[in-house]
Amino acid sequence: MKLGLVITSDKVYLDPKLDKVTDIVRDICSRYELSVERKIVRNDADMIKDAVLNLCRDNDIILVTGGTGLGPRDISIEALEPMFSKKINGFGELFRFLSYKKIGSKAYLSRATAGLIGNTPVFIVPGKPDAVRLALEDIIMPTISHLIEVIRGYSHWEEKSTL
Repeated sequence: MKLGLVITSDKVYLDPKLDKVTDIVRDICSRYELSVERKIVRNDADMIKDAVLNLCRDNDIILVTGGTGLGPRDISIEALEPMFSKKINGFGELFRFLSYKKIGSKAYLSRATAGLIGNTPVFIVPGKPDAVRLALEDIIMPTISHLIEVIRGYSHWEEKSTL
């Protein structure tokens, strides 16, 4: 399986050496035998949409980092949510719950969310390395095979993963 990574950050776009997320994502994904394809974009709605749509063509899952806060440049959700055919509401709820255990009440300020674009799950998480690690290790990776099977039409009740 393949994961498409979109880093939304004006600073990292201008200087990719500032990227603190890709190595974390590659390390976690390697444990699950997922390859990673990365794109870095500015906090620009059209750039974010284009990057995600391009990655959806060749990847099984998309992870978008950054743009989930309440600041004026935090636009990842506004750019992508209208494209969701279905929302995965539980992801954002669980992300904030687990974040609360680590960072306290500031967790409610995150708008992390997920949904489907076509048959591709797209997860939008904060750009902080700890948030990316939490999302991947504690939520996404433990359930990704089941999620992909359900999206592709396999039974919800199968006990063994076929992926």
